[in-house]
Amino acid sequence: MATENKKKQTKQNTTNPQNKQKATKNAPKPDFLSLWSNWAAANNNKLLLLILLIALIFSLLLFDIKVSLGGDDASYIIRAYDFWNNLDYPSFQGPLYPMVLSPLIGFSGINLPILKFSSMIFLLLSIYFMYLSYKGKINALVLFIGLFILSGNAYLLYFSVHTYSEAFYMMLQAMLFWAVFKTCNNSKKNQHTHFATIGLILISLFLTKSVGLAAFMAVLTYYLIQKEYKSVLFSSAYFGGFMILWEIIKRLVWKTSEVQFSSQASTLMLKHPYDTTKGMEDFAGYFIRFIDNSNIYLSKHLFTFLGFRPEISDIQPILTILLYTLFVATFILIFHKNKYLLFTGIYLIFLLGVTFVALQTIWDGRRLIAPFYPFILIFLLSGIYELFQLKKVKMFLFLFPLIAIILLVATYKISFEKIDDNSTTLQENLKGNVVFGLTPDWQNFINMSKWAAANTDKNVMIASRKPSISFVYTGRRFYGIYSVPSLPVDSLKSKCERLPHNYTIIDASQWEQKTHLQSLYLNIQRYNIGYITEFWKRAEATSAETSIIFEVYEMPDSAIALFDLLKQNALSQEFSFDKFFSNRNLNLQKNPGWTIDYVVTDPDNLLQNLYENKVKYLVMANLRKYEQQKTQFTINTVRRYLFYIQRKYPSKVKLIHTIGHDEQAYLFEIL
Repeated sequence: MATENKKKQTKQNTTNPQNKQKATKNAPKPDFLSLWSNWAAANNNKLLLLILLIALIFSLLLFDIKVSLGGDDASYIIRAYDFWNNLDYPSFQGPLYPMVLSPLIGFSGINLPILKFSSMIFLLLSIYFMYLSYKGKINALVLFIGLFILSGNAYLLYFSVHTYSEAFYMMLQAMLFWAVFKTCNNSKKNQHTHFATIGLILISLFLTKSVGLAAFMAVLTYYLIQKEYKSVLFSSAYFGGFMILWEIIKRLVWKTSEVQFSSQASTLMLKHPYDTTKGMEDFAGYFIRFIDNSNIYLSKHLFTFLGFRPEISDIQPILTILLYTLFVATFILIFHKNKYLLFTGIYLIFLLGVTFVALQTIWDGRRLIAPFYPFILIFLLSGIYELFQLKKVKMFLFLFPLIAIILLVATYKISFEKIDDNSTTLQENLKGNVVFGLTPDWQNFINMSKWAAANTDKNVMIASRKPSISFVYTGRRFYGIYSVPSLPVDSLKSKCERLPHNYTIIDASQWEQKTHLQSLYLNIQRYNIGYITEFWKRAEATSAETSIIFEVYEMPDSAIALFDLLKQNALSQEFSFDKFFSNRNLNLQKNPGWTIDYVVTDPDNLLQNLYENKVKYLVMANLRKYEQQKTQFTINTVRRYLFYIQRKYPSKVKLIHTIGHDEQAYLFEIL
């Protein structure tokens, strides 16, 4: 009876107009940000349409018909082409994206504008699914500020006009958040449908990028923290089921049992991706990677995305510490307050953690953090907003809109500048001048690739440092020379010590100093069994600053007279590796602050590799190491490859064509 009277009185209090008016009068007055949040929530559809329209217009104005200079987007096109035409399994960088691209190639061939429009659609869908994911789950003002920043970000929209896998991955990633958030309401309806969707998206992420496997770990961790053990079971079961199904299909169709990304993973475990002689990474090395990559991707590239730092900038550890501090503070603030932001934080911990540990620091590119930038932005904006909601700092609430305005202005300023810079290039490209807008080194390289493809025997291979780019512009397959194969120093030492006669080591620069010995040089090269290249660099430098080449010769009894001439002409020599390295170490001690690396190259192996792969021609270009400025540094892989062969076999390398007056490209024939 007392309970009934209490309910009756409560009902009277809430229905009494005077009581209602009194309650309204006593309610706390909403702050100005809350008013704006309410307005944004009430106009969400209009704002979303505007955001998508901005992203579409900016993408069109930033459109680039050319493939990127990195070459990875061209590599995806090649794998899509091979999948469609030959059903070749696209293994190295993830099979799913080339498979998705392949019907477009089947429909229109290698049509770059059509392929690039698919990326535009993927990126627009990623923004749309981000909106669906967070709508009604985080502050509406924070959500729309974040989406406006993303829709006008030129660095992010770069991936909407290139055939990298990032735009496709970002779409899948946003779909994962949408699907996971749908299970957060603890609804018993359609549970299996929801978890099957999550499992399908997770396997798709993994088949697009190897780092996608960390997304599965993030989902499991989130459900465990939430004590949703049934969700752990269902998501694991569906992901595992789809993984098994995929492996069965792969083995039946492509007859391969290769573990997903095994070749890529083995490369990532090396200390240097292009030099196996440096060995495998150890635990301390992975820890150093994490520190170095944190500085690279947070203090450099993330701040570039935010519009606060130029595209080429140095590492600033203080910025990395600032971001990690803000991230931790946000994670603490939202841990028990917002489960949607909690999942966002867990996801970023896993994905960024794996990225920073797995990748060698040599990659150092914005592309690798691009997929996570949208969620980093939403997470940190939410953290800043929640921070200003605390009583002790609420007086500084006005700083939040100021921060938002600064981010918007910085982002759109860069985008308008890039749109202006791109306008003439886009017009010329649309007219058919596909190399307009490229620096001379790249124009000459592409034009040489075209000339070589049209003027050489179709039954032989042409080698190129960027074979995927050569293919996209010519339709002809090129052989890739990505590095100069090297051997451990000990292997050459062992080979020399097994010889039935003596050997000698000389500084190759001595030949240039004694030009009158040209005939002796040509005669003695047949006895060359390897080169030792000594790379000098300062302890704090990231790359070698100078190098010295030494030639190693065997000395058979039949050639003693030739080698006596070396002595007569005062060419300094060493006759044992121990003495050679002892002298080099003494030289190093005289130059404190420097380090030395040694690389051994066998010219016969290099030449045999070309013969075995039917390589008859090589394109050699002066591609800049620093894209935006011409310096003495170039990507000299092909030049070094030919250098070692030509030193021993001068008559086997012949120049047959040159293109360009500056930063020229050359075509060499192997005889």
